[in-house]
Amino acid sequence: MTLDLSDCNSTPLFLYAKLDSTNTTVTHYSLRLLDEQNNELLNGSSTPYSLQTLQTSIGTAGYTTYLADYINANTGYNGTYLVAPLIVPYAVRSTFNNINVMYYNNGNVYNNSGSNLGISNGHSYKWELSLYQGNGYATPKPNQVLYYDMVLTSGVVLGSTNKRIQTVPSDEIVSDYYI
Repeated sequence: MTLDLSDCNSTPLFLYAKLDSTNTTVTHYSLRLLDEQNNELLNGSSTPYSLQTLQTSIGTAGYTTYLADYINANTGYNGTYLVAPLIVPYAVRSTFNNINVMYYNNGNVYNNSGSNLGISNGHSYKWELSLYQGNGYATPKPNQVLYYDMVLTSGVVLGSTNKRIQTVPSDEIVSDYYI
């Protein structure tokens, strides 16, 4: 993906992903962002963002107009959309105080701890979106593959059950993965 940062001092950039065929409500998400050389710029998996908190933050920041075209946005239900801020103006930083949101100030993009990420116009970036279900999220533990979350890069989930996720493109059903 390429980013247009020209108006980020006043206008946020949102990420939109349709949630299809999830049999359990999505409750959290995390974002990972890589540059053109696959260097990790942002990894939000340590603190996934609750959709309930996200919805409150969007309202507090006055960004509900970005949800207007999406019925039941950020509810995590089947067939709805995740509408998540990717980069917000620095002025609303405290409203979106989560590692999965980046902040724009005077031509620079910063992470939650205030480090300049070096993101700029004219470069390509890869994003990975992880979705989490249930009452919270699983913390990955070494040698316990059962608790690892499957990363979805397309934003589409097909044929999911509580014990299985199918993604596109795939002819193979992968068991013991959880969002």
